[in-house]
Amino acid sequence: MYKEEDFDIARNIKAIEWLKTEIVVNAGQVCRSLQTAKDELVLQALANIMLSCYLLAQRLGVNFSRLEAEVQKRTKQAQVENHELEQWYNDLSNLAEHLEVRRRK
Repeated sequence: MYKEEDFDIARNIKAIEWLKTEIVVNAGQVCRSLQTAKDELVLQALANIMLSCYLLAQRLGVNFSRLEAEVQKRTKQAQVENHELEQWYNDLSNLAEHLEVRRRK
């Protein structure tokens, strides 16, 4: 009747949809938490978004190292393009430095 593979595919689709929902829900939580100035809730929601992104990437066949390499690549690209957050705050340089230190560990 049904093969185990069929259940794995369905379970993977369900996991992908759940993770996408988690990202959206936590993005909303960031906005709500900013309105109430609750730093701990903002931190938790941001961490949940990152966690869900890593897990979603894995479900989509992208390993963690490849995801991080792409983030580094896009960070450097945004620096070269002189992104406004780089101009104003050096955010991309700070992120690039952080990622490089983590990569070396």
